[in-house]
Amino acid sequence: MSDQATGDAGHQKHVEKHVILKRGGGGPLGLGDPDDKALRKVEKDVMVPKLIRERTREDKCQAEYRAFEACGKAAGLAVITRCRQENNRMKQCMEKWYTDPSFVNECTEQYLKERSEFRRTGIMKAKEERRGHKKYREREAARKQEVLSGAAAQV
Repeated sequence: MSDQATGDAGHQKHVEKHVILKRGGGGPLGLGDPDDKALRKVEKDVMVPKLIRERTREDKCQAEYRAFEACGKAAGLAVITRCRQENNRMKQCMEKWYTDPSFVNECTEQYLKERSEFRRTGIMKAKEERRGHKKYREREAARKQEVLSGAAAQV
């Protein structure tokens, strides 16, 4: 980002504005140190909880989420009154994982690994390639099935 500012004699000079703080710069591509494990406030308060929410919904509380989703589709606008039990079960399950220190640490490490890779290569990992995403899980299940069927064929 750049802006124009007026200099001493009325001449315009070029002023640079940076999104990343000076301490956040560096690294091979100027995106930050890939080996830095410190989290900024926005990463700690927004990005890591977002990953926790995605993984909880897709991995840990999938049955509760699907039940609430099905109830909501059937109830329409009356979802607030008709789906309280499903909603409460989903919230209890999600809260259990949000407060589990080992799961939070696992998600934090996953975020740091993805951020480190981005800082090293400059390439953002596609959402479909993240561990908690449905397409990722489907690919992993297909890969495991291939390995199992290949091992069975050798026997």
